[in-house]
Amino acid sequence: MRVGRFTLFFVLLLAGWAGSPRAEAAPPEAAPSEPARAVERVVSLSPAATEILFSLSVGGRLVGVTRFCDYPPEAEKIPRVADMLDISLETLLDLAPDLVVLIDLNAPLRERIERLGIRTFVLRQETLDELCGSIEALGEVCSVPERGRALADSIRGALAEAGRLTAGLPRPRVAAAVDRDITDSVIRSLYIAGRDSFYDEMIRLAGGRNAFETGGVTYPKLSAEGLIALDPDVIIDLVGDHRLGEGVTREDLEAQWRSVPELKALREGRIHLLTGNYALRPGPRVVRALFEFMGIIHPELLPEIRARLEELRGTP
Repeated sequence: MRVGRFTLFFVLLLAGWAGSPRAEAAPPEAAPSEPARAVERVVSLSPAATEILFSLSVGGRLVGVTRFCDYPPEAEKIPRVADMLDISLETLLDLAPDLVVLIDLNAPLRERIERLGIRTFVLRQETLDELCGSIEALGEVCSVPERGRALADSIRGALAEAGRLTAGLPRPRVAAAVDRDITDSVIRSLYIAGRDSFYDEMIRLAGGRNAFETGGVTYPKLSAEGLIALDPDVIIDLVGDHRLGEGVTREDLEAQWRSVPELKALREGRIHLLTGNYALRPGPRVVRALFEFMGIIHPELLPEIRARLEELRGTP
């Protein structure tokens, strides 16, 4: 799907961290008006939700996922029945799910699905605290509360670890580039993470500060000239790994940055390409993304976190 020169924020960052408006709906923790049936058949309308369900060891209950649900590898064996923004209600009825898991982005589908008598769960993930709370709540819904608590606590522990490691360190100005036309030979414009984005929290926890200080715009679009004026100390270029299948290599992506030689980050060798869909999905692998950010922003910490990074990178 293309929108102008860009993907739709890489399909709204793989329907993860696009900062979509909240739907006017009851939170997933709200108690049902009547006892809910046991959850045995689940449809996931989010790659992040699919990863969470597998991490809770209930991936075997999935009967339908989106075309972007590619992790863990077992997810690719599940029927692709939806885009992340839409699903055929006829298809949904044929699948006969006990539960459909959505995110804020596709929460407008919730009312239509519930009219069919199908239970829904909206995964909240605009902040790391919300993500952990949603993991616990989804564990409750799937009758594996101890697994939900254990997974959420492991993420919270990693966040606390990151905070301890970066406490008192200098905070370089960081720009996280989240989408651009990677097929162009030069960088003409791009979207970066603003102060109201999930990545702002990631940058802060990893020991940096967002170079884009103006609030109110979740993912501002900058021209090359605008990026030069911003002139961040560090640039993290986030490119989902399957986008490299568009005939573009890592070497191409790195060469594109040389079209803006005025950037301090380029001159000092502080533009870092981070490929991998894990960095675009607020789910169980958010810890890997956080520690990758930390190693980029504070390379002096690499000796201390190298073993942790190697462990996390052992997960594709």
